[in-house]
Amino acid sequence: MDAFPLRPREVFEELSKTVVGQDEAIRELSVAIVKHLVGHPAPNMLLIGNSGSGKTTLMRAVEQFLASRSELSHSANVIRINANVLAEEHQGYGRAVLGRLFANARTQLGANAPMPDLLRSVEHGIVFIDEVDKIRAQVSGEPNVRGIVAQEALLTLMENENVEYTADGWTFVFNSSHVLFVAGLAKEFLLRHSGPLV
Repeated sequence: MDAFPLRPREVFEELSKTVVGQDEAIRELSVAIVKHLVGHPAPNMLLIGNSGSGKTTLMRAVEQFLASRSELSHSANVIRINANVLAEEHQGYGRAVLGRLFANARTQLGANAPMPDLLRSVEHGIVFIDEVDKIRAQVSGEPNVRGIVAQEALLTLMENENVEYTADGWTFVFNSSHVLFVAGLAKEFLLRHSGPLV
C-alpha cells in the first residue's frame, strides 16, 4: 500500500469537488476504492438516499476521477448500470454485467490490448447498480420471476462465484471475488417496505 500512488484522502478531496454534503458516504467509498485498487478485500457497498441525493453523481465522479489517472488505467474499470436496464437483458444478468465490464476494458485499454490485461481489468472492475430496489421478487404481492432471477444472478456475482463468459470467440471463467459492487437504493423504498427486499 505504501507504494500505491493513491490515498483515500486524495480520492475524498477530488470527489468532494463534485458531490457536496455527503462527506460520510464519500469517505467510506474513498477507502473502499483504494482498498479495492490495492487488492485488499473491500466490502461491497449500499448507498441509500433519497432520489437526487447524489448516489449516481458520486459514482460518475468516481468513474471520471479514476479514468483521469493514467497510472490506474488497468484498474479503473468502472461501469454504471440502471437496474431497470439490467432487467431487460436477455443474455443473463451475470453475463450482462461481465459483458459491460469487458467492453469497457476494451475501450479503456484499446482494441489490441492483450487478453490477459482485458481479463484482469474485468476481474478487478467496479460495478455500480443504480435503483437496485427496482429488482424485486414480488410486485403487487405476486411473484416476479424476472426479479427473482435477477436477484439470484447478482448475488452469484457478489458472492465471489466463478461465472462463465464468452468474448471474442473464447470462453472464460471469471472469478468475481475482486469485483467491487456498489448498489444505489432509494431511501423512499426503505420507508415504504419494512421487510426484506426479497
